[in-house]
Amino acid sequence: MLSAMDESVDPCDDFFDYACGTWNRVHVIPDDKASYNTLIKLGDDVSTKVKGKVELLDPKSNNKSYLTLNKRQQEHSTTVTVARTPL
Repeated sequence: MLSAMDESVDPCDDFFDYACGTWNRVHVIPDDKASYNTLIKLGDDVSTKVKGKVELLDPKSNNKSYLTLNKRQQEHSTTVTVARTPL
């Protein structure tokens, strides 16, 4: 939380920039997203790591590790899509 703050801003002048200024400067909203926050960033980071692990495995080997990891990655993608769908 402290790393997201911009202590150079007076909280009486602009509390939002004081509380979130550094995070907003470091984490620019990606072009393919309408908003960006810590939960979306975490989901993106996890997706990237899982995708990297799945790609390292040989899908033709039919080994249990690949099948399990691939299934988890598909479940995660579905969960993230549902979570990002507005009500």
